[in-house]
Order: sequence, then C-alpha cells, then structure tokens
Amino acid sequence: MTLRGRLGDLEEGIRVSEKAVDCSSPDSPDLPILLNSLGIGVSDRYVRTGRLEDMEEAIRIYRRAVECTPPDSPELPENLNNLANGLSDRFARTGSPEDLEKTIRVYRRSVQCTPPDSPEVPRHLSNLANGLRSRFVHTRRLDDLEEAIRVRQQAVALTPANSPELPRHLNNLAAVLSARFACTGRLEHLEESIQISQQVVARTPPDSPELPMYLTSLGTGLNVRQRLSGRADDVEEARHAYQRACELGRDSNPAAVIISGRCWGDWASDRCAWEEAVTAYREALSVVDRLLRDQILRTDKESWLRDAQGMTERMAYALAKVGRAEDAVVALETGRARLLAEALEHSRRDLELLPQSGHTDLYQSYRNASETVQNLQQADRAAGAPSGSPLAVPAHADRHQAIQAARETLDAAIAGIRQVAEFEDFLVAPTWDHIQRTVTPETLLVYLVITSAGSLALIVRKDAGGSDASPQRKQEGCSEDGTCPDRPQSNSCTATDILWLDEFRKGDLNLLLVERSDGEVTGGYLPAQLERSDWLRASLDESLPLLGAKLLGPLAVALRSSLQVGPKGPARLGSGNAGEGTDQVPSGGRDLPHIVLIPTGRLSLLPLHAGRYVLDGRDVCFLDEFTVSYAISATALAKARQESRARSDTQLRLVGVGNPLPESSEAAEDRPGGLPFAQAELESIADMLPDGAACAFYEHNATRQSLLDALPGANLVHLSCHGRFRADDPLESGLLLADGELTLRDIIAAGFTALAATRLAVLSACQTAIHDFAKLPDEAIGLPAGLTQAGVPAVLGTLWSVNDASTALLMVRFYELLLQKHLPPPVALHLAQIWLRDATNAELDAYLSGHETIALARQSQSERMPLSAVHALLSQVLKGDPNERPYSHPYYWAPFVFYGAEDSL
Repeated sequence: MTLRGRLGDLEEGIRVSEKAVDCSSPDSPDLPILLNSLGIGVSDRYVRTGRLEDMEEAIRIYRRAVECTPPDSPELPENLNNLANGLSDRFARTGSPEDLEKTIRVYRRSVQCTPPDSPEVPRHLSNLANGLRSRFVHTRRLDDLEEAIRVRQQAVALTPANSPELPRHLNNLAAVLSARFACTGRLEHLEESIQISQQVVARTPPDSPELPMYLTSLGTGLNVRQRLSGRADDVEEARHAYQRACELGRDSNPAAVIISGRCWGDWASDRCAWEEAVTAYREALSVVDRLLRDQILRTDKESWLRDAQGMTERMAYALAKVGRAEDAVVALETGRARLLAEALEHSRRDLELLPQSGHTDLYQSYRNASETVQNLQQADRAAGAPSGSPLAVPAHADRHQAIQAARETLDAAIAGIRQVAEFEDFLVAPTWDHIQRTVTPETLLVYLVITSAGSLALIVRKDAGGSDASPQRKQEGCSEDGTCPDRPQSNSCTATDILWLDEFRKGDLNLLLVERSDGEVTGGYLPAQLERSDWLRASLDESLPLLGAKLLGPLAVALRSSLQVGPKGPARLGSGNAGEGTDQVPSGGRDLPHIVLIPTGRLSLLPLHAGRYVLDGRDVCFLDEFTVSYAISATALAKARQESRARSDTQLRLVGVGNPLPESSEAAEDRPGGLPFAQAELESIADMLPDGAACAFYEHNATRQSLLDALPGANLVHLSCHGRFRADDPLESGLLLADGELTLRDIIAAGFTALAATRLAVLSACQTAIHDFAKLPDEAIGLPAGLTQAGVPAVLGTLWSVNDASTALLMVRFYELLLQKHLPPPVALHLAQIWLRDATNAELDAYLSGHETIALARQSQSERMPLSAVHALLSQVLKGDPNERPYSHPYYWAPFVFYGAEDSL
C-alpha cells in the first residue's frame, strides 16, 4: 500500500490486511506484523482523505500491535515508531499537550529499543527530533530546539547518501535550523536551512506525497529571506515552490496544501500582490471545502475548520483590494459559520414538501441517512462510554464501515434532492444571488473584516438610483438605468460599497482585547468580559472611543452617504411619560436606518453599536444614528426570517424562569449569588400578557426539567438567570437553572425540539451572546448560533455579566415597547437602551412611581412589578441627584445585542 497509487488500490489493500488480521489467532507471532501493515494502510488513507476516524483507527491498531509485540522482538522499535507517528498526527489536529508528551515518550522508547547498527536508527532519530521541535514551538523551551538539532544532525550523518530517506531527514534538519534563525536572528542559520531545503526538493521524486511539504518549507525559507534582503529572484522561486506544492498536494497531501496556501497568501498580502494572494488562499480553502465534505462527524469537521480560521477574511480583503466586492462578500459568507449553515440546510422546512411532489422514497432515504449521522454524532460524544452502553462507540472496523456507509448514503440522497425543482441549491455554498435577497430597502448588511494588513467594511444595500456618493461602489446585475432586469418585482438593484478602515488592524484589536505586562495579563476587554468585571468600566472607557474613531465613526459617514441622509445627533429619545413611560413612543428610534452588522472573527465580542465618536462637535455613539442588530451570517438571517414567518400565526405564549436558586447549600457554593430583581423582571413581563398566556418558574422551582416540559408550544421564551460562557469548551456554555445547566450542547443535540414554536428567546443572563474566540472564531459557536440552529428566529443576549437592577429596568421597558407598542424587537431594544442610558433619577422616580401606583391598585392580582422591587429600585434612584443619569455608562445598557429576524410579534 502506498500513497502514490490509486485510492481504490489503497482501499483494497486495507481490506486484505483486515481479513489477514481477522484470520490470525491472538497468539500468532505474525499478528504484530499484520497489525502494523494494516495501521500503515489506514494511516495512509487518513493522509489522502483527511478523515479523522482513520487517524483514530490507525492509533488504535498501532497500539494493539505494540501490545502484541514481545519486548525482545526486533519489530518493537518500528511498531513503537508508528504508534508515535499516529499520536503526532493527532496532536497536529487537536493541539493537546498530553498527545505531544505521549508522542515524545514513545519516540524515545523507539530510539532506545533500536539496535545501534540498525538502518532504522536515522529515521527513528529524525522522528524524535520532530516531536522535540513541536514541543519547542508550543513551549519555546530552547533545550528542546537544541536537542532536536543535535538529534537531526545525527540522523543525517547516519543516513547513506543514496538512501530514499535522506530527503526527509534533511528537510527536518532544515526546519530546526529555520527555527534557530527565528530565535537568534543569525542569517547563516537561515542560509543553511534554505540550501538544505533546495537539496531536499532536488532529491525528492516528483510523485512523492512528501514533496508538497518540502516545497512549502523551501518557499517559506525563501520568503523570509526576501523580506530581509529584497532579493527579486527569491520572489519568483518562492512563488513557484508554493504553487507547485499546491498543485502536487491536492490529491496526495491536502494538509500540506492548506499550510502552503496560507503561507503563500500571507506573504503575497505582505507584498500587496493581491491577485496572487487570492489565488493562494483559494488553493487552501478549496482543499478545506473538500475535506469538510468528506467528514461526517462534527468533531472531525471542527478539526479541519481550525486550519481555515482567519483565511477567509484575508482572502476577502485581497478580493476587495482588486475591486471584486461581491466576490469578497461571497467569500466571507461561505467561510462564516459553516457548521451552522449546514445544520440549517439539513433542517429546511420545505424538505417536507418532497413527498407531496412524488419524492417520498428520496425524502425517506435522506431522513434515514441523517438519523444515522445523528446517531454517529451521539456515539462520538460518548466515546468514553462503557462497552455495554447504548452510546458506546462501535468497534473499529464496524465504526469505519458505518461512517463510510452513512457518508455514501447521505451524499446520494443529497445529490437526488438537488435534481428536484426548487432544490437545486440544497447544501450548495451561498452565492451572490442568495446574499442579495437578504437585503431590503429598509435594511443594510455590513460585513466588518479585520486582518493584519488592515480592515474594511462591505456595505450591501439596495440601490434605487445608482448614485455615486458612496466611497467605492460595485453593482451586480443592473442595467444602465439602475434597474434589475432579472428581478422585475423591484425597481432597485443591490450594490456593495467598500469602506477601507486600515487605521485599525488585527494587532490593534488584540491589544484592545488583552493587555499584558512582563507576560502577565494586566487588563483588556476580554478578561474583563469573562472574569474581571471590576476592569470592565475602564476597558469600555478605553475601547469604545477607539472603536468609534477607527471603525464606527467612518462607517457612519459612509452609511450616511450610501443612504443619502444627514447626520443624527444624540437626541434625547426620552423616557416617555412621567407615569408609566409607555404612553408615548419616541419617533426618532423608529425612523432611524436599520443596520445589520456581521462582524467577523473576534470583532463579534465587542459592543460595536456603542462605539463613540465626535459628530459636529458632539460626542455620539453608533446607536444614536442607527438601529442596530447583528447577524451571524446572511444565510442565518435569511433562515431566521423564514422561520419567523412560518411561526407568526399563533397567539403569544410565554415560558420563562426567574432567579433560579439551587436546592441545597452545597450546590450553591459553586454558583453565583441570587438575582433579587430577576423575579420582579419576569413577573412584570408576564403581567403584560393576557391571563393564562405565561408560564413562569421561580427560584427552586426553576428546574431544568420544568423548563423543558413547558417549552413546547411557547413562542416567547424569557430566561432571567445566571449564564456563563465556557472559553475552554464553548459547547458547554449555558444557563444556570435550579438543578443544573441547559447547555449549548443540549440545544444543538439531535432531537431537541422544545423550541420548535419559539419566535423570540430573551436571554436576560450573563455572557449569553459571546461566541467562541479561541478555537473557531469564524464559526460563531455560542448561544445565539445554537438557538438559531434549534430554529429560534430571534435571540436577545448579553456580552458580559450584567447589573441586576438596570437589566430589570431595561427588560421591562423593552417588553412595553415590544408587546404594547408592537415595535420590532431591534427597534424596541434600541429605544429601551437609549431610554435607560438617558433617564435621570427624577425620570426613573416618576417611571417607578407609576409602576407602584399600578401595583397598589392590583395587589390582589399579579403585580406589574412587585412593591418590594419597586421600593428597592426607588431607594437607589432617590439617593442621587435628580438630574443625574445613573445608568448612562455603557456598562449598564451596551451589553444587550439582538440577532435574527426583525419581525414584530
């Protein structure tokens, strides 16, 4: 079996090896050899296809081979070496320090067991050096680097000049010399590394599966030298090396293509060779696309997605640089939240129409295949389950065959569905036509992109007149008079404006997120957001003016130009009447343009709507000029709107929890304290609904099971409780209830249908709108995306731990505008935020007194806001200056963000 031949031949070789292993007795002396041969075949298949189940399978086989090998067997060193290779592959995918330490230990054991005169000594030494270099990269321990250099020099010295293994050992030596140059800055180390890499490429057969990686190493060495010296010949040679690596590796070594394309694209971007950068990134991303299609399990998809993080944004930036605005938008949309997009497509409502059009068998085949995949997902999550468990992972051969069969059946069903009219785009990557359908005359999409080269905004909007007032405009599919001939129902076309924001780069964002001194974290928005709430006000005071000056202020200027409107001041949108505060609704908020922000990467962590800047000599924030909502992607927004329309014909029914409290003191020790105003908040909201339309659980009764039992049929869900974001494992983020957590993993699990009727979920809890920022920031893994995947079309969440009292006030005001004035959720939130920000103590006194009057008049019934809560809030506001605005700081009003469909309830 070899990587150079046909994949079909490799599959046949694996089947033969499996049969040989199955026919061998457990005590056969040939079993270790047969297992080793099988492991090599499965490992080769992993390299060819990127299927992570093969990687895990190979490790299991190699481990069994080692266990079956006698301690004095001459086969033991090779079997140990292969096991270490498998563990090294897994470390490359998981980044687990435990896997790396195991890898080095097994490599050392392999070297120790190898006789000094064995021809395998150089290879085993070189592999040990690989492990040491990997540990150096992750720990920066110089002793690991120096040992790796010594071991690799020894491996090269022991390798005959005519050995086919020599190129590999030389390449490994070049890699550690390059690492030494990075540490010392001594050019002779770089020169030696490049010379060795050139020898390696010259010595390697053109059909070797390792050649793409060797070419990548050469290209990287040359591009480093070119940056330092400016040598023109290095540019051409490095470009040729990268290009050849991508061409040769597409089938034989896709992982090498991803690395090569990324390095090539970054280098081209640094030289402002934008067309070249687009070509390079496309090479890498096309391989990622193929690998994702080949995976069945979510964990396997996530592994390859990690390699693509940030690459889509860099390609979009390069596309915009060459004026291809629509292509840049499509690239961003394609690379944004792929797992969510796939899940939303799999759950399309119109799939249920297939049986009605005579495609019952096709529909059933698809559903059966999807159910099989879901079962495999559950088994994958239960990998540690005991063998007797119904969720235990199948035996190795059965598991691979089950995954392979599920993949083939699902692919066949998808191909069949695409043959049906109206389903041609099923599970197809988004196109410009899909994206522009999301834009309405009332709503603009704004993609925000930040890279190391600079930043930009892509403003996608309807353009009725074809005005040229905007910064840089691209239009699609329109005639000279500005109309769209292929869309007769509209007199407008879709335009994309490019706004360059190059004064703010990725490095600036990283400094804003985390501040360090002498290696210690000393401040920054991110630690304040997650743990150090005492840093949050200072962080917001520093970051919001910076975001406003560099990003949101220039964006506001461009939007005014695109919309042809004048600047809006920070008008007091008011707190309404002095009584209830709901008799009048300020018109300003309803008349403001609606902007849907789609921030990419770690920009989604920030309250962009609160960015501050100077306008006509006044200090304003983005929210003063625009109604702002957020979207994970245009695809997610379009699906949310479809779901919202499908769920619009039902009477309002609310299910909620308020201030869940653990049942025992022991459980309370690991939980945040109670939320005194949470129950009052939910009771006030429930009182706005007709009798019997609300089902609420409080304190010890707010259990997980009670909530899950009540959720079916509820179209409005309000959860006033503690929440937490798990940066180490975002799928374990969730909401704290009386007897446990409702996690994101629970919400996206197969068969979770409790939210099938929900139109709006309000997560009035801490950290409920934070996305994964460490491993897969482009995937937007968090509660908003999880609820969207579960079918909820609109979600309101928070970016940090919120103040209990101010949150109760904002939420009650939000629901007054939502339910009593029938405003769309983003408008209601917008007005509620500005009301809370601008309300004085005197105005809050009048507002709360109005609630007290209603409460006194209805003591025998459910109170709008309980007297105890009213009195507690009054005691806070009465202590201050009547003209003081106690909640004017963004800490109180800025954490709330809205995702999804904008429809009124």
